[in-house]
Amino acid sequence: MRAFIAVSIDPAEMMRPLHRALGRLGQSVRAVPLENLHLTLRFLGDTDDEMTPRIREVIETALVDARPFAVSLTGVGAFPTPRRPNVVWVGVEHDDRFDPIVRRLDEALEPLGWPLPSKPWQAHVTVARVKRRPPDELAQIMKAHREHEFGMLQVEAVHLVRSTLSREGATYERVVTVAL
Repeated sequence: MRAFIAVSIDPAEMMRPLHRALGRLGQSVRAVPLENLHLTLRFLGDTDDEMTPRIREVIETALVDARPFAVSLTGVGAFPTPRRPNVVWVGVEHDDRFDPIVRRLDEALEPLGWPLPSKPWQAHVTVARVKRRPPDELAQIMKAHREHEFGMLQVEAVHLVRSTLSREGATYERVVTVAL
């Protein structure tokens, strides 16, 4: 299975106006369906189904001291840059409570065969993927939402998610859920 470890964005309704605006941009910009919005803590890639119990243990260990908390979803940006976007994201107010969770996930996954990430983790929610040169309206939407406060995300559980790719886009299935 293709998999990642993430926090679900629930309710994603807070992003519906942005989602509608991105959806009007045509084929070059593909908005992520609201039900697929999430905050990735660690991308795993192709993963043997037999590893599921071990990954559950990793998540449980990473969350051992964690309690539910809230973070603000604020602002819109793009990777690699707003002028040449491949990914459009909503920012997550940095909260130090994510740091030990992500660090523990990384440290526990390494002995299982997942190398440490080459780049530092950046908290964000991918809201669209840009396939080719986007229309000028994308820059206007991003500018209008640069400091927009979408709402609070209640972080109450972490999921192991199976991602199935198709021509229509990805579908996600929660395989494991561990409460904080």
